Amino acid sequence: MGRQIRPYAFGVAYLCALIFIFNVFVGEGIGTLFDDQSMLGLTFGMTAFMCFIFLVTGWWIRSDKLMRWGLLLSCGLFSARAAFIFLDIGLAQLPGWISIGIVLMSGGAWLLERDANRGRVSE
Repeated sequence: MGRQIRPYAFGVAYLCALIFIFNVFVGEGIGTLFDDQSMLGLTFGMTAFMCFIFLVTGWWIRSDKLMRWGLLLSCGLFSARAAFIFLDIGLAQLPGWISIGIVLMSGGAWLLERDANRGRVSE
């Protein structure tokens, strides 16, 4: 297909699709704040859907700008997810710490994408 392979962006898009499905259609998230299709859960679900759309559309139409926006939005989504998990059910929750890891990875991928377009990344 001639498109650049971006496995990390694909993985984040998959996670965002899962968050969208579970928060909007199933009505279950982690903790009590996201359950029963609450407004917070629906907001998270729709933000995850926007992130998914940015990443998939950016890959499909070969738009680095949309890919960067999707990665940046995933940083915000997963940092807010971690904060709400920690505030709702405590710091000793693995999903919250995994979300922090995803924030670090998405931020790094965003920096690499941004710098690659500016010609700063050396091969």
